[in-house]
Amino acid sequence: MGITGAEKQRRFRERNMVVLTASAEDIAATMIGMSDQKKLREVVRHLKDHLKNPDRSPYEREAALGRIGIAGMSRAETLASLAAQRAAGTWRVEAISTDGRRWANGVRLATKKEAEVYALGQCEEFGYVTAETLQEDGLPNGSVTWDERGQVTLHFRDGDCVLQNWRPMSGALAAE
Repeated sequence: MGITGAEKQRRFRERNMVVLTASAEDIAATMIGMSDQKKLREVVRHLKDHLKNPDRSPYEREAALGRIGIAGMSRAETLASLAAQRAAGTWRVEAISTDGRRWANGVRLATKKEAEVYALGQCEEFGYVTAETLQEDGLPNGSVTWDERGQVTLHFRDGDCVLQNWRPMSGALAAE
C-alpha cells in the first residue's frame, strides 16, 4: 500500500518546518540540517542586515539586499534616497463621512500635494464630506500622478493596491 497524502505532509513538515518558538540552538540546528542551504544563506543575510541596520524600513531592507532599486541609481544611491524619504516623512489621508466618522487606509504618499489630490478624489468618489492630510514618519508606499486634463492616477508596487481599503479609524489603525 502506498503512502498517504497526510503522511507525505507530515514527513515534509518534519524535514522543512522551523518552529520559531523553539530555542535559538534548536532553530539553528534545524535550519543547518535542511537540504536547502541556499535558503539558509538568504535567511542569514536578512538577519545580518537587520542586526547591522535595525532602523531600516522594509523598502530599505529590500534595496540593501538588491531586490528593488530606483532606475538609474546604484544600490548605495537608492539606499540614500530611501533614507532621505524616510526622514522627510509621509502623508496620509483621513476622510470624514457625513455621520462624522473618520476613515483611513494604508496609502502613504511622499508629498502633501499628492495627499491633497488623493483626498479630493476620494471625497468625490466615495462621498466623504471632507478629508485631512496628516504627516507621519516612514516611507511612502505609493505615488499620485495627474495629467493635463486633471486625470489622477494612484500608483503602487504590484499587490499593494489592497492598501486603498478604507476602514473606520481605531487605535490600532492610527498606530499603523
